[in-house]
Amino acid sequence: MSETTETTGTEEGTSDSATLQAVRESEKRAKARTKELEGQLAEQEETIRASVRRESEAASLMEKAGFAGLADVFAAEVEGELSEQAAIAWLTKRGLAAPNSKEGDAEGTAALADVAGTGSSVAAAAAGNDETNFDKRLDKVESEFKGSPMDLADAIAAEFNDLG
Repeated sequence: MSETTETTGTEEGTSDSATLQAVRESEKRAKARTKELEGQLAEQEETIRASVRRESEAASLMEKAGFAGLADVFAAEVEGELSEQAAIAWLTKRGLAAPNSKEGDAEGTAALADVAGTGSSVAAAAAGNDETNFDKRLDKVESEFKGSPMDLADAIAAEFNDLG
């Protein structure tokens, strides 16, 4: 009987050892997977931070140019580094900035200010006047107009000049 007991004890020890080894292997795989996931998380966090920095930079540049509402589109469409030159080129391509305008360029800055001022005047006029009349006048200017956005702003300003 003692032989059976000794054999059983050895088999149990081997079984316990195999179980312990399996648990250790499982723990190693779990630690490796955890480390892999932590690395992926760090990469995602850095990607998000870079995206937020880019959006913030685009917002700042578009705000300076007077087109804060276009920051998301600007950031999405412009590849590479966002700069004042890239913003001016992007706006110019869309007819929203005076060609060859640079920071401090009085003509380019004045043109952008005119567009922003015209938009404010038209919005104020819409708020204080009969909407139907306002819409008709705006539709008339837009339908007859064949020029750049800067010229359209001038035409709208001329049409609504009587509103102050």
